[in-house]
Formats: sequence, structure tokens, C-alpha cells
Amino acid sequence: MATLDSVPPELLIKIFKSTLPTPTTREEALEMDKKPVPLFDQEPWGLVRVCGRWRAVVLNTPGMWAVLSMSIPAHKAPGPWVTYPIALLKEHISRAGQHPLRITLLSDELPGFTTKTIFRTIVDSCARWETLDLVSECSLPMHSLLRMRNNIPLLREVNICAHCEESYLGQNIFEFAPSLQLVRITGSGTRSNASRHKAYNQGRILSGGSSFLWPDWREPKLELDAIFPWAQLTHYESDFTHPCHFDALCRAEKLVVCQATVAVLNRDVDWSPRSQLVHFMHLRTLKLDLWPGSLLDCLVLPALQELFIGVNPTHFHHVVALVRRSQCSLRKFWIRAEPDHPAHYREILAANPDIVELGLMGCDNVDSIIRALRIDAPDLLVPHLVTFYINEKVGIDMIAVLEMVKGRIGSGLRRLCIMAWLRGFPEDARARLWELEEMGLQVQFTAEDEQMDGFGASRLSEHL
Repeated sequence: MATLDSVPPELLIKIFKSTLPTPTTREEALEMDKKPVPLFDQEPWGLVRVCGRWRAVVLNTPGMWAVLSMSIPAHKAPGPWVTYPIALLKEHISRAGQHPLRITLLSDELPGFTTKTIFRTIVDSCARWETLDLVSECSLPMHSLLRMRNNIPLLREVNICAHCEESYLGQNIFEFAPSLQLVRITGSGTRSNASRHKAYNQGRILSGGSSFLWPDWREPKLELDAIFPWAQLTHYESDFTHPCHFDALCRAEKLVVCQATVAVLNRDVDWSPRSQLVHFMHLRTLKLDLWPGSLLDCLVLPALQELFIGVNPTHFHHVVALVRRSQCSLRKFWIRAEPDHPAHYREILAANPDIVELGLMGCDNVDSIIRALRIDAPDLLVPHLVTFYINEKVGIDMIAVLEMVKGRIGSGLRRLCIMAWLRGFPEDARARLWELEEMGLQVQFTAEDEQMDGFGASRLSEHL
């Protein structure tokens, strides 16, 4: 019988690499209340303590040291800055040799002594960074951030939720990142309502509405600086509200996925969208909350498959025009607005019969759509519907919605997600939800009280 001592080093390395920390998901990055896992309780540190052979294999394999995942909790006595082994962190980085690095630094620490010390340490290796996940409640030192400028040739993916000590001075840190393709920018305001309330009570919410990547959009002067190499980006997401997001979108013609919030107010007199059509031949997923809807009039998206859009009701016809102009074939369609004419819903659905996921969020009058979605309707729309989301509002006939869903179970509908005010949800509708589950439908019910109304749509949208 073979023993571990007889396993070839090449096979050991494959086994060992499977134990390394996995990339941090967005949800994990935004939820800082979990018990942190120190870097030195993770692999490969545990492997080197097993036996001499394993130690030799691990120490001689730079790829085993290419993942650094660090989590710094909120201040608890004694402060983490007292005990954090910076010397071992430097040793970890050194052992990786010239191997590309995947860096994760999640910090809920204020005032941030340990976070800043760790960041100063790891930024010395930024020339070898391949991915960067950076979530920090404390302000990062500007001089350390500036060391990254023109010195991140391998950086391919950036996920950031952080501020710096001097606000907008870091705008061009990523301007010359020749390998950068994926960017996600998240603000501290995107954390869950409960987490933000807890943090606020503890005095741990930062003031200000900008990050070191984007200025405060309320300033009088609005202009787009070369914050990223837009022309090469394939994936861009931002939770900051800013008019310049639209300019950025028009520059990044290789985009496959785009998510942003665009707000242009009347006082932004110096800003206007492009007058010529911009064609995105590769864009498959577009998620935009925007004002006004006329911003969509310069876009052509022939490859679009997933559309999540939020507009003022009077601007809904711009969404219809976008879909008509692009001649795309939607697979997922979410809308968070009531159209100025109910026929606009029907036009989009009739032109995209291959929709498998439909979401109606924040709409007060969708009865005509519900009737058209019934399986016995002569003008059946989206016959291949598999997943249906609805944000229940006062005025929606929820019984009619559930009857439509019940009639579609045999035609392929498999999942129903409802966001509703629990106190206003009809008792007879709750009973029918149980009935639908008994029929094999996957039902997800999320209750929101009136104080949390408005957060539901963005939370459900992450199921896309």
C-alpha cells in the first residue's frame, strides 16, 4: 500500500495547493463581523509543521506562498497591532519569490494601526500583484498608495472598498496598469443595513461620499480623469453614484459586464452625454441605476443578455428604445421603474421570448403584465421563464401573481423570489406560498419593513 512518503513531490504540490485560501467573495468582503482567520493559521504555514519532507516541498515551491489572505477585526483588547507578526508576513512574501501574488486585506479596524502597517509591508511587493481585494474601514496612507503607481504590471483584478488619508489624490494610481481587466469599487455605504447601524453606533462609519478613486460628485467641477485604462477593461462595477461613470462606460468598448450608478442633476450644466452612438460588441451584462434615462440613447448593445435597469418612470421609453435599437436577445431582464405606458413592458417581453429570468422591482401597477404572463393567455409572453422576482408593493394583486406562478409551474417555472413588507403581506397569499412549495416550486421570501424599503432591490439584484 502506498504511503504519503512515497507520493511524488509533484503530486504533493497539487494536493497542497488545493488547501490554500480561496478568493474572497464580495459578500465575505463586506461582512466584517465574522471571526477572523489569521494568515498564520492558514496554509501553507500548517503544512511546514507536519514533517521534514512536507516542509522541504512547501518551502521550495514559491506558488504555495502566492496567496495572502489577511483579516483584521475591530479593536479588541489587546489591540491586534500589538501582536501581529509583521516579520512572518515579510517572510511569507519573500518565500513567494517572483511568483504572481493574490492579495486579500479585509480590515474593520479603527484607528487602523495594524492595517496601515500591513499595507506598507505588502505594497513593497506590488510589482508582483495579480489580484487585489482591499476592504478597509480606516484611511490608508497616501504615500503607500502612490508607490503602486506605474509599478503594477501584473495586476489583473481589483476589488476595492477603501479611503485614503488625502481623499481624491490617488485618482490615477491604476491609470498605467497594462494587465488590468476587472475593477470593482465598493463604498462603505454598501454594507448591510444592520451592519451599518451597528458600526454607526460604535462610531466606526467614515464620513464623506468619495473614495480615493472617485471624487465627491457633488463638487461643482465634473470631469473624467484617466482613473483606469478604460479601453482594456472587460468588467467594471462601482457602487458610487457619479455622473462620470457614464463617460467611463463609453470609453470601455471591450466591456463584457458593467454595473454602475449614474446621476446627472440639473446643476451639472457642463456635463452632457455623447452625441454619437457607441457600439459595445461584447457587453453581455448591464446593470445601471441612472438619471436621466436619455443617457441610454447613445448605446448599442447587440450582445446584451442580462439587463438590470433603474430609471424614472417617465424615462422608461429610453429603455425600450435601447432594446429595440440593439436588437439583442435578452435572457435576464430586471426593471426597477413603472413605465409611462404599460405597453412598453409588453413590447420588451414580446421581442425577447427567450427570457428565463424576469424581475419586477418597485412597480405599483403590473397587473397587465401578470395577466400576459399567465399560461392560459392567448398572447403568452416569455414562454421559457424559469425564475420570477417581484418586489411586492401596495396595489399589487399578490393573489393574481401567485395564480400566474401556479399556472406556469408545469411550463418550466422553477423559482419564485418575493420581496415584501411582512406586515402588509396578505395572509391568504402566505398560505398559497406553502401550496406552491408543495408543488415543487423553489420559493424565496424576504421580508422588509418600511424602514428598510429601498435596500431590497439592490440586494436581490446580486442573484443575477
